[in-house]
Amino acid sequence: MNSDHTASGLQSAHIEWKNDQPLSSQYGDLYYSEENGSEESRYVFVKSNQISERLKSNEGAPFTIAETGFGTGLNFLVTLKEWDEAGQPCPLNYVSIEKHPVKAEDIQQALKRWPSLSTELEELVAQYPPLIQGAHQLWFRSGQVTLTLIWGDIHSDFAKHSFEADAWYLDGFNPAKNPEMWTNELFRFMACRSKPRCTFATFTAAGFVRRGLRDAGFEVEKQPGYGRKREMLIGRINASVISRYYPDSLKPWFRGKLYPIDKPFTEAAYDVAVIGAGLAGLNSAYALASKGLKVVVVDKQKEAMSGASGQEKLIMYSKLPAIWNREARLATKFLYYGQNYYSRLQHTYQNERFWDACGQIQLDWNDKEVQRSIKQLSNHQLPEHFVRHLDKGEASRISGLALNHGGTWYQGNGTLTSKAFARALLAENSFETLLGSEVKELKHDDSHSRWELHGPNISIRAKTVVIATAHAAKSLSYTEHLPLKAIRGQSSTTFSNSLKSPACVLCGEGYLCPSENGSQHFGATYDLTHLSEEVLEQDHFRNIEKLASWLPEWADQSELSAAPFQSKAGLRCTTPDYFPIVGPAPDAEHFRDQYSKLSVDASAKIAEEATLHPGLFVNVGHGSKGLVSTALAAGHLAAIITGAPSPLEQEQIEMLSPSRFLIRTIIRGEQ
Repeated sequence: MNSDHTASGLQSAHIEWKNDQPLSSQYGDLYYSEENGSEESRYVFVKSNQISERLKSNEGAPFTIAETGFGTGLNFLVTLKEWDEAGQPCPLNYVSIEKHPVKAEDIQQALKRWPSLSTELEELVAQYPPLIQGAHQLWFRSGQVTLTLIWGDIHSDFAKHSFEADAWYLDGFNPAKNPEMWTNELFRFMACRSKPRCTFATFTAAGFVRRGLRDAGFEVEKQPGYGRKREMLIGRINASVISRYYPDSLKPWFRGKLYPIDKPFTEAAYDVAVIGAGLAGLNSAYALASKGLKVVVVDKQKEAMSGASGQEKLIMYSKLPAIWNREARLATKFLYYGQNYYSRLQHTYQNERFWDACGQIQLDWNDKEVQRSIKQLSNHQLPEHFVRHLDKGEASRISGLALNHGGTWYQGNGTLTSKAFARALLAENSFETLLGSEVKELKHDDSHSRWELHGPNISIRAKTVVIATAHAAKSLSYTEHLPLKAIRGQSSTTFSNSLKSPACVLCGEGYLCPSENGSQHFGATYDLTHLSEEVLEQDHFRNIEKLASWLPEWADQSELSAAPFQSKAGLRCTTPDYFPIVGPAPDAEHFRDQYSKLSVDASAKIAEEATLHPGLFVNVGHGSKGLVSTALAAGHLAAIITGAPSPLEQEQIEMLSPSRFLIRTIIRGEQ
């Protein structure tokens, strides 16, 4: 496989070195000035957009910079340095698109000449994403700075992402060498994605660029360029140009009026109340608190991670669709985001050991799985360090067990120790918790634009509410329409030093984790008929029997059956299409009235945006894939709640939207 290409045909940058400076062989142009690239970046983009002054005067509201052409990342690193020197005055969102991503090793080579950026460079390279088309979000300064890297074409891919810019860095290669980028289409897109006081700066002073920006609605002026460059362009958006937050083509029933929290809310004790202290709830709270919001987590259990998320080990389990389609693209995004997220948190909170990136092998344990594996890897063509096939010899070497099968190797996957993870997040004190407090009543106070949460021992107010209570979300009137289903599962942990331990997670019909202090965790049952969370001894033996069926070379049933054990039962929350439900909660009654015409004519043109419950969001339905999906779901919620760029594309927002099932039932006439 050509390592320069991915499933989507993305091609990395081809770098030539001219006097130790990077030159693009695709465009025949240098990535930065031969005089001093760092100072050029500071002068042309940071100083000309008055970034430092505007960050300080933004009163704590998020500030968004959009860039055309990420290149070596020099502009971002210089901006991050400027944000630090300005006193880190507000959250910073940086969105950048790149058609030909520069490899991490080339970035290191290109930027090593500036020791003052070495710390920032190291942080960037540590998180640098693989060549997988779409958006990748990276975090800096405890989440206060978010870098959204979009690998793709500026005309076909930029518009798939929702953001509004406070400033534009217009930094493609020279217009004479890269005319495909510098188009009126781009300038119009910039205008409709600009906030009222948005500015721009670019190194070029080309006449057609100046005219195109003016025609799109920007006020444009010339100023002296950097170094030997005589002139450059700066300017700002004309206030009469209307910006739009959502992608233009997003269907109206997936749109609705949102009121992002860009400053602390004074009409309630909290900016956000998260109902549910499982994996979805804790990740949501952490993501929101990282944006500078005052957050409280409420749960009826007396301990966090007590539901289905509370088994001893959670598995980052991957089995990507065999065909490269929209489901595969979303599953891949979930997976890479989750890998990066937990690795970053483990690096941040080293006092607790909760994440083990030991890798996962999806074994080809029968003929059907062999054929599926061949088809998947052939269709996807993903980077080999992200996912690749192993023959049985490699699988045996990596796992440390003598296996009779090969499989698919997910190097970045692993296991999460749930209670340790909860302790790490709660010890940070970035958000409050009210455990042992059940929310019995949830209502919106329209006069004060806030939510009130009441229960036997709770009464709090919050601007925004996130419901992350899995299948229990149906007990609240605002979300009772959601098609959630509870499925019982029970996992097992045995205690025996004589059992052989794999060095990574092995998956077949179930899973087996590496041992820890003489214990081994495996499972899990999948029970559609019983909803009890009581531990059943027979389910432990069912887990043993299942393990022996797909991993006979390891499992000695008699030895396993005789070993001491403990089990944990919980209720997974699933949806009809097996994707989670994440986003703003629609007002179901008004929604059905708004779009009732679709039951008669599914192609009816209805421009009216959906009626949403103001400030109410959901993050549920993750099934057995919560360790894969909840981190990205939380990142998306935090983005739309604060008005920041989402890591999801337009199509993916629709795939997860809480409105999707309502619109399907209306179109099918099943109201």
